[in-house]
Parts: sequence; C-alpha cells; structure tokens
Amino acid sequence: MIAEGSSSARHSVVEAATDMLQGRLGLTEGCRRLAGLANEVVPDWRLDSDFVVFGGMASETDTYPVGAAREYWSSQALEREDEKRAKYEATVRDSVLKACANVIARFSASARR
Repeated sequence: MIAEGSSSARHSVVEAATDMLQGRLGLTEGCRRLAGLANEVVPDWRLDSDFVVFGGMASETDTYPVGAAREYWSSQALEREDEKRAKYEATVRDSVLKACANVIARFSASARR
C-alpha cells in the first residue's frame, strides 16, 4: 500500500507510534499527536481503522492536562485528573498499541517500497 501524505508526515507518524510502543511517549500525548497528523497521511481519519482509534482517544482525553498545561493546575486537581486518565488509558491501551503497530507497518520506509 502506498502511503498518502508527505514523507515528513509519515516519518512523524512512525516516530510517534514507535515512541508510544516503546514507552517514551504516553498514550494520551501520542494519540493527540497522531490525531493531529492524521489529515496529512490518510484521506479521511474517520474512515481509517487505525487513526479513528487515535482520534477517539484524543477526543476522550482532551480535558486531561498534559505537557506545559500541567503547570496551571493545582496538585490536587492533577492527582484527580491523572487518576481518571490512567483508568481510561488502561481500558484502551491494547487497541491503541495495536493501531501503533499497524501504522508503523503501513508508513515505515519498508512499507513504501
């Protein structure tokens, strides 16, 4: 299958998915990143079985503070939201990691030959 989009976008997708599989990038952060790249690599993310997983999780977790936004939250609120996020991530972990493996296979350099 020939991948859509620029090689830079495909590279970013593979990099984020690999980082998620190897535990260097959290599920919430990674899904947000991949959802943001979706329109650059697939015609319609809503119809793509892998990117719909990333988009769905990004939507479900959009209220949870990650990255620099955390500095504006109280420690009590962070603790509460982190617990909710961890519970949700546990329920979707397997499907997210499977989608990561799929996009690596689809968009890696060897898949484009």
